[in-house]
Amino acid sequence: MNRSTIYAASFLLLLVTVGRADAQWSRFRGPNGSGVDSSVGYPVEFSKTKNMAWKASVPYGQSSPIVVGTRVYGTASNGDRLITFCLDTRTGRELWRREVRRERPQIAFKTNDPASPTPAADESGVVAFFPEFGLVSYNNDGKTRWTFPLGPFKNFYGMAGSPIIDGSTVVLICDQQTGSFVIAIDRATGRQRWKTDRPGMTIGWSTPMIFRPDATHTDLIVLGSTRLDAYDFASGAQRWWLPVASSGALGTPLVHRDTLIISTLGSNEPWMPTFAELIPGLVAASARHPDPARTEAVALLGTWDDRWSLTSTETSLAVFWGEALWERGKDQAAPRTQCRRCFRARHRRAFLAHAPIRKGHGWRVPPSVYG
Repeated sequence: MNRSTIYAASFLLLLVTVGRADAQWSRFRGPNGSGVDSSVGYPVEFSKTKNMAWKASVPYGQSSPIVVGTRVYGTASNGDRLITFCLDTRTGRELWRREVRRERPQIAFKTNDPASPTPAADESGVVAFFPEFGLVSYNNDGKTRWTFPLGPFKNFYGMAGSPIIDGSTVVLICDQQTGSFVIAIDRATGRQRWKTDRPGMTIGWSTPMIFRPDATHTDLIVLGSTRLDAYDFASGAQRWWLPVASSGALGTPLVHRDTLIISTLGSNEPWMPTFAELIPGLVAASARHPDPARTEAVALLGTWDDRWSLTSTETSLAVFWGEALWERGKDQAAPRTQCRRCFRARHRRAFLAHAPIRKGHGWRVPPSVYG
């Protein structure tokens, strides 16, 4: 089986019911990045002879297909050509195929691909992101509406985050070795609405999602290599953030009612100790050397359940003290020959937080925590 056939096969499970109005998959991982479709009636078995509506050959690309109405969109590459194509969901017939050239060719890790990011679409057409070109928007008939140059990027493994469309705005996360940012583009005109730098963020491949905690706020939720960020969707201003420990941001955050769920790439032995490991030592040290100014705060941490919350005083204390103690102890570097675990034990209070705490990484507690 060649690469093109493998890629085409990823369509087939969708195509039995995509003609229905409720069967939409307009972005990476479907509705708001959840990976869940609310419609029913999909087959649980399919093969070349069972539940296959049609089969079509398409050029190779590692992006995922998306479905809006009666159109399937996909992206691919062939040499210096970056391809966006559109198929009819009812017949598999190719409606159009368009190309742009690789403006800024880059070397990426061998398992990546120039067409790794998944496009996003709505009833008016599709937007594709090619890291070696930028963003390109086509209408339903394949006519170019606008282009927005981006890059070159500095990412050893290459870029893979996908754009999303919400209402009249296209949003893209571009996390790289340096100069990471999130950008919002006007869906109709291709003009930049806002751009927000993401200091301290290194390489990542996540795709954002939309969170509406109440009727007055629309947040853009972004999973990064060291932080989970919420940005005001209208302005790009950072609303809040929480630290995470990760070897690289992948996938998309999920929302269930008022709860956000994330997964991170990492190990079951993080290089920074956990709160559960360090706080008992802090409490014991406070008992040996009481400080009236901190007694109440230490007592709160001693009974903390280690859960993060925007309204948690303990969260505020952990982050605030973690940053302050790092500043105090940062010059006491461990000798290269010294056991790192022993060094942590001796300076445990300087490593209060479970995620890396470095000067310049933007540690700030949300105002709602202790304003």
